Amino acid sequence: LSRKPDGAERLSQCLTAFFTPLINYIYAYRGDVIKFSGDALTIYFPAVDDNEDPRWRKLVPPHGSYGLPDLGPMATACLRASACCIEIHKRLHQFDTGVDGVRLCLHIGVGCGDVTILQVGGVVPPETHVPRSEYLIAGNPIEQISIAEPLAKNGETCLSPQCWELVKGCVVENTERKLEGREDFHLLLKMNESKYTFPSIKHAAMQRDTRHENQFALSELKVIRKYMPSAVYKQIEGGTLTYVNEMRYISTIFISGQGVDASTEEGASIAQDLTACLQRACYAHEGTLNKFVIDDKGMLFLLVYGLPPLVHTDDPTRAVLACFDMVNIFKSMKLDGRFGVTSGRAYCGVCGSARRMEYTVLGDTVNLSARLMANAPKDSILVDEATQLLATKEVDFQALTPI
Repeated sequence: LSRKPDGAERLSQCLTAFFTPLINYIYAYRGDVIKFSGDALTIYFPAVDDNEDPRWRKLVPPHGSYGLPDLGPMATACLRASACCIEIHKRLHQFDTGVDGVRLCLHIGVGCGDVTILQVGGVVPPETHVPRSEYLIAGNPIEQISIAEPLAKNGETCLSPQCWELVKGCVVENTERKLEGREDFHLLLKMNESKYTFPSIKHAAMQRDTRHENQFALSELKVIRKYMPSAVYKQIEGGTLTYVNEMRYISTIFISGQGVDASTEEGASIAQDLTACLQRACYAHEGTLNKFVIDDKGMLFLLVYGLPPLVHTDDPTRAVLACFDMVNIFKSMKLDGRFGVTSGRAYCGVCGSARRMEYTVLGDTVNLSARLMANAPKDSILVDEATQLLATKEVDFQALTPI
């Protein structure tokens, strides 16, 4: 699609067609999309006690099955997540995009436990006067799903031991395929329909959902402006959001930071300091911090040069020079940093649905940046050939063996 004149429009339509029902199912079961990370989503199902609200009849427990005891907030959240996964696979497996015969499918990992939700950053970008912040989720469940998700094949859901312990009497395990070496993780087959069904679980979750009572109206957009790129905010304000989707030439930086547990108070403070320092280094060369997530690889930062309104002919050089500055930041904080830089055409636009979306960059050049980062030695920068050829003379490169 990147080579077609209407590639951005077709890709946007394809993504919206898939993500709209997916996000609707997640929302119906009381889930929230915390982050879009390339082709992955991080979903949060809060463990809330619905019985505390006097509006709901206690005759039917929060899980929706009459005559069965209440499971408690955490087990109910795990049950909702499991039921949601079952319906998603049932409705969206082998989803036909309508583009060149491409079909999409999902594999899912589920974990549970206490999480920490952070707001980090707060540095003002050069193109606006509003501080830019990122929010993220950290904790042991992130480590659980980093193991569970790769164990699941397309069309499968894998539950962590902690999650399985809470729902093992409510679901049926898929025993056809053994998880070699990780027998403590379990593949989900279906609900134990003698007790629970996904329609009844979904109905009970929707009936007790009060999130709409606290939802921001469009008139309150400025409250959440700090989480949006300034160019996107202006398009929303002007009612022209569809114009933000485009194929454009960008330079992408993926950064891996290791050595910090952001779920602790000390780690959260370090994550804040690191993010603010990286923002300053990025903005000094007039780039954009597009994303910050925490996964099994540690802290991941996605920086982009060439997004509107800050576009330069020397963006590949700016990206590399920014990496040199950021290597020094990691060294000064005694953290391990790894950097991957690529340049090329990518989809730059919104990903998601009308209910929940993010502005992001997608494409082979973005994926390659992540792969280079994963292969980079500690405190080193790996770049692709396009970045090397486009960078100006002040940057010296060393040719390495192809990966």
